[in-house]
Amino acid sequence: MRWLVGAAFLLVVWPGDAAPPAGRRLDQVVIRFYAAETRGIEHPRWITERWLGFEAHLHALAEGASSVHERYIRLAIETHIGEELLANTAVETPFTTEDLASTTREVRSMIENRVGGPFVFRDACREAGLDERELEAWFLRKARSLLYIDRMMVRLLRPPEPELRALFRSGAHPYRGDTYETARDSLRRWWLFDRYQAAVASFFQGARARVNVVIVDR
Repeated sequence: MRWLVGAAFLLVVWPGDAAPPAGRRLDQVVIRFYAAETRGIEHPRWITERWLGFEAHLHALAEGASSVHERYIRLAIETHIGEELLANTAVETPFTTEDLASTTREVRSMIENRVGGPFVFRDACREAGLDERELEAWFLRKARSLLYIDRMMVRLLRPPEPELRALFRSGAHPYRGDTYETARDSLRRWWLFDRYQAAVASFFQGARARVNVVIVDR
């Protein structure tokens, strides 16, 4: 876990209330990693400071936290790497264009639902300076990861109705004032976010022994 602890000290006050210092390189690479799924050492993948800050911020929003701290940095790194591996793991039957398009829409709705709505998500993107082209690639990576999990690990895209009803009765969601029928779609996305994160985390834990991760000197 040494590299995760080190990465936690890269905590970026971003997005946040204060503007970054003048001349700061917002998109500096902070993490380099590779594995067999990413075609090895000759094809490393990168996490930049800007993306790390953005993804950690979303994890904080998803849990209703008012600020980003070490746990969200670690979670952002693990999720980013886990998704890259999942998105690049071969499947017997390739995903269709329609699969990817519909799942990308599902992922966007899932994330917007969890962080507080499309306007909150849009503000986070604007603060991070992300354009739609960058977001499309990001959502596509998540869509490929979700499709792999749904096809090869555990079914997520069609949650069992009894499980959704049990979640609704538990009250562990923000829709306690609604009826089940009114809340069902939002509740399904809430359920999907949690199950997706758990599946990515599980995959990462199983794969981390074969993943080489380097903190890039600043």
